Amino acid sequence: MKNIKLASFLMISLLLSLYMGGAIAQAAQMSGLFVPAAATLFLASLVPAKAGYSYVGLNAKNILYPQGRLNPGGIAGYIYYAFEEDILSYPAALTPDTETAVSFDAVGSVPIADPFVMKTGKCFYQLYCTLETGEVKFSMVGVRDSMSFENTVEISFPGNEAEMIGFLALAANRRIAVVVPEQNGKLRVIGHPKFPAQIATAEGTSGKAVADGRATVITIKAAAGTPAPIYLAPVPLTPAA
Repeated sequence: MKNIKLASFLMISLLLSLYMGGAIAQAAQMSGLFVPAAATLFLASLVPAKAGYSYVGLNAKNILYPQGRLNPGGIAGYIYYAFEEDILSYPAALTPDTETAVSFDAVGSVPIADPFVMKTGKCFYQLYCTLETGEVKFSMVGVRDSMSFENTVEISFPGNEAEMIGFLALAANRRIAVVVPEQNGKLRVIGHPKFPAQIATAEGTSGKAVADGRATVITIKAAAGTPAPIYLAPVPLTPAA
């Protein structure tokens, strides 16, 4: 459907450009002006410009909900994390230009061709989460004309073993990137080059009664210009060559 809409837009833009180019050439009584005028108009229609100019850029559209869509709550039983020093480059889509964006989808997602690129020998790793205890969420923060978002993920890890204690000690002041699988099959990214994610809180308990939970609850947070976007690219889970 998106390909059909794009093809229709390009065809309409081309036909309008040819018509207007012909009109300009006829008005100027210069037949040789037809091709360059039409080409200029067509190319200009593809490039969104700053507000105040006539352009074909981001337009308002219906945002509807398809009946029957799978929409379960919660996240998977794990998240993916990587230390910032292990990342060679972040996806460019994590820092979108909201003034020149041409679609809502482009701002809210990371395309498949724009993955995290890791340094040699480095990759993302899993961090376990007890099912139905984890959550990814965002909150709009700021003041008028300066609004942005805080993106967070909370997980609960069973127990307080030496490995988890060591992880928290070493990651407490470390910049990281996080990819969170949701139960609907989508992935969400927290952390970007200008504001990497960090552990905001970590609380561990032994529990008091035998029936109590023995767990470590971790919250990871990052600020961003958008809610945590959907990550469509592959997560690099094997060490980069």
